Amino acid sequence: MSRSDLPSGANVITVKWVFKRKHDASGNPTEFKARMTPHGYKQIEGVDYYETYAQVGMYKTLRVLLALVVDQDYELDQMDVPSAFLNAELDEDIYMELPEGLVNSY
Repeated sequence: MSRSDLPSGANVITVKWVFKRKHDASGNPTEFKARMTPHGYKQIEGVDYYETYAQVGMYKTLRVLLALVVDQDYELDQMDVPSAFLNAELDEDIYMELPEGLVNSY
C-alpha cells in the first residue's frame, strides 16, 4: 500500500531501528539485537486514538489477596505476560511507514 492509497487525513507513524550489542564478562560481543520502534509521540488524540487505558493493581488489593491465601491455606501461582499489550484489540486503524532497509515485496 502506498501513501496515495491511504484515506485522506491519515497520520502515518514513522519508525526507526534501535540496535543493541550484548557483551560477555570479558567484553566480547555475544548477541546483536535489533528492534523497530514507532514514533508514537506523533499520534494525534481523536485522530489516531480515542482513549488510553493501562490496567494497574492496588497494593491494598494485593495484600488482601495474600492474606486470604495464607488464611485459607490456598496455593498461589504467579505469572508475568510481558507482551500482553501486543495482543490488545484495536478499534482504530494505525498506519506505519516501513523502516529504512525494508522493501515492500508484495
